[in-house]
Amino acid sequence: MKFIQSRFDLFNLIIFGVFATLIIRYQIQLLTYLEWGDETANIVTSKLIYAGKTLFSQIHELHGPLSYLPGLIVEQFGDFGVRGHRIPIAILQWLALISLYFSPLLKRQNFYLKLSYCVAAATVMVIYFADLFGSTYLFQVMAGLFFVIILAQYTLPAIADPLSLNKFQVFIGNVLILSLPFLAITYIPISIALFIASWRKQFKQLILVSALFGLVGNLLFLTLIASIPGYFAMHFWINAFISRKYVEGVDLGLRYLLSSSLSSITSDLARFSIFLLLTSGLATLAHREKNIPWRSFVLGLGIASLLIRSMGFQGLPLLYLFLSIPLVFFHALPKLNRSSSLFLSPILIVCFIKLALLNPANISDRQIATESEFSKLVKLVTNKNDRIIAWPFENREYILADRLPASGNFFYLPWQRDYYANPKFGINIDSCEEFKTTSPKIMLINPYPFGGVDWQDYIPACVLELIKTNYTQIPNTAYYLRKDIYQSYKPLINQ
Repeated sequence: MKFIQSRFDLFNLIIFGVFATLIIRYQIQLLTYLEWGDETANIVTSKLIYAGKTLFSQIHELHGPLSYLPGLIVEQFGDFGVRGHRIPIAILQWLALISLYFSPLLKRQNFYLKLSYCVAAATVMVIYFADLFGSTYLFQVMAGLFFVIILAQYTLPAIADPLSLNKFQVFIGNVLILSLPFLAITYIPISIALFIASWRKQFKQLILVSALFGLVGNLLFLTLIASIPGYFAMHFWINAFISRKYVEGVDLGLRYLLSSSLSSITSDLARFSIFLLLTSGLATLAHREKNIPWRSFVLGLGIASLLIRSMGFQGLPLLYLFLSIPLVFFHALPKLNRSSSLFLSPILIVCFIKLALLNPANISDRQIATESEFSKLVKLVTNKNDRIIAWPFENREYILADRLPASGNFFYLPWQRDYYANPKFGINIDSCEEFKTTSPKIMLINPYPFGGVDWQDYIPACVLELIKTNYTQIPNTAYYLRKDIYQSYKPLINQ
């Protein structure tokens, strides 16, 4: 019997090793798959913070401070581009998968069910979410993976099987719950919902201590890298009252919020199916509660708050969260025996084929760029310590050129015009003064309308005047060289 068991364990180990290798292989390929301006903005911001600039007072950004922690960790080990900054996301994906496998709701299930579930979740993560930027360095991805860990290890067990919880799960769960609002203020409602739904009297003291630990830790990080008044000015004020009308295209009234939520769950069959399964999962969870199922109801309200902006990559938190919902169904199942587990084989076979053979991440025209015409010109006319500008939203050029921005407004969009016309809490980043101080040798000014506003209507007039006075445009390009630099490099540029 011991020999049979040891061979059985070896077989299980081989199966796990095969799928772990395939998933890691796919993740490596995704390090260079697709590109998004918000991701490169996160990377540039992390580099600026690492270089000593203060977030929200010297750097214009709208995302929560915790968004930049992975970037700062990466920068501790070297000057990395997109590929290096995606590694923490890949690690966080594995932590989410581990949290699913070791969820208290699966403790009585066998290896094959847990493996099949995790392999299916991993396949969805790396293949289907990838086309929505699901493997990139975005706060939406971080939030979604936090949701998986919180639900799998803490909230769902706290509702369905509270006796299965241990102190470590309670501690980690509350630290992550209190961290969510520091990724984005839009996660405040679901953070409150998760905290309330997970509350258990027997862990009262630990819950309060761990929640305080999460809150204080994030506030300390905020004070270390950012301005507190700037945090309220940019992350709260601009997000709440200015930027949305340019990003969403409309004012965020009640009618828009309701129609947006409805569209997000009915736009196609896949989203409607997710909505049905989420609802079924919450109903099953409510059945596990005694008396009034208020915890499930509160959790449902929190999840509903994610529907407001859940189209495209903005929907990643909801999509990632959905991966943890099957735990509710599996918890209600009796333990599967070995013969029953054979019916899980098709899941593993299909996932194996998808991961091993059908590989959209190999599509060459969707790989991120490693250089550009502008970045080559920057390296020609500048040195490592020189600062450049790539406006209005050409963030990748800073990374390709391996140069920092000459202004804390390293991008410039209409909401900046509106905000700087009436700045709050004394927070004002003056690009005109910064340009005069840094005197960038080269700038990329690629005018285009944003949010229905023409470029000429939102670029600072002083910048236009500065460009007109001190810079020469290279013919047939959007590149501007400082006049003395243009004269020095004119023979090379004209070749």
